[in-house]
Amino acid sequence: MAATDPRTGLELIPLPAAAPAALRRSFGDAVLHWAGACDIYNRQCERSECWVLATDRCLYVFDTAGEVARCYEVAHIGGVTATTHADGAAGLFVDVDVEQAPGVPNLLFAVPGGAGERGAVVKVLAAVYARLHKEEKGVLEVDAEEALTPASGLLATLKVPRKYEVDYVPPTPRGDLVRFEHLRPNADGRVAVFARPGQPSPQPAAPARKAAASPPPHPRKPPQSKAAAPTSPHVVAKRLPPTSPAKAPASPLKEDPGDERGAQPSAFALKKPHRDPASPMLVTSAPVPRAAASGAASALHDKLAAHERYEREVAAYLRKVFEVFPAARNVVGDPPSL
Repeated sequence: MAATDPRTGLELIPLPAAAPAALRRSFGDAVLHWAGACDIYNRQCERSECWVLATDRCLYVFDTAGEVARCYEVAHIGGVTATTHADGAAGLFVDVDVEQAPGVPNLLFAVPGGAGERGAVVKVLAAVYARLHKEEKGVLEVDAEEALTPASGLLATLKVPRKYEVDYVPPTPRGDLVRFEHLRPNADGRVAVFARPGQPSPQPAAPARKAAASPPPHPRKPPQSKAAAPTSPHVVAKRLPPTSPAKAPASPLKEDPGDERGAQPSAFALKKPHRDPASPMLVTSAPVPRAAASGAASALHDKLAAHERYEREVAAYLRKVFEVFPAARNVVGDPPSL
């Protein structure tokens, strides 16, 4: 079974053995749909031998040495016209769309093999044109057959501009067709989905799979409430490092000489520390009045009193700041009420 292009269904043919060696190097493994030795015509109805190749994108014209003479993108073709020559040859006139390809001359060549082979060339051009213009035109215009005479108007349109330069487009390698295999029609004859150039090809929809029955949800156990551990409201246990307790920071504010509350014993309750010699835990006993504190803990009492005095000074300082800058209360918050 002959290989075909999955996008158009056109047969992929090898390059004829009589083709020049330069063509075999460029089109030996290219996507090629038609190739033949033809006669190309100029404005004076003079013929010259050449090679015409039709691929999945372009129509090429090469001289007998294998040098490229013309390159027509099929997407830029405005239409084709079948011609009948005086010697009975079947020709094909290719009209170029001047808006899409300005400065590119038209083409007239005689196809070897008669009208049947000319029909094969038109079939290739029409299929490629439909693939490239599916969403716009989609159909290549093919005019009625016309007899070619020296006075024919078709010859007047074959003028080649003086500064004409061939815009060569390399052929497509056959290996690139692998990524288009999903566009190949099925055995039931469904039409392939064509993709426009420069756009990603649409992927076929995946077959629907039968959803597997999900297992019944596993019954969840009701959450068990954890009993709260009994706590004592009078005893607080803290684990301390083996180092000595940190000293209270010195107050950055000057002491108010009129405030003697720091030097007097406070009537507020303090916590009397007590260390159990059998345990590394520092046990703080129930609050006791400062007036009842013994002289053995006077050093710790002084530190606690200094810290309390520091907190009072900070609170007094914040109140003064809020009187001058009320907006600072939104950032710092209300001072503690001591």
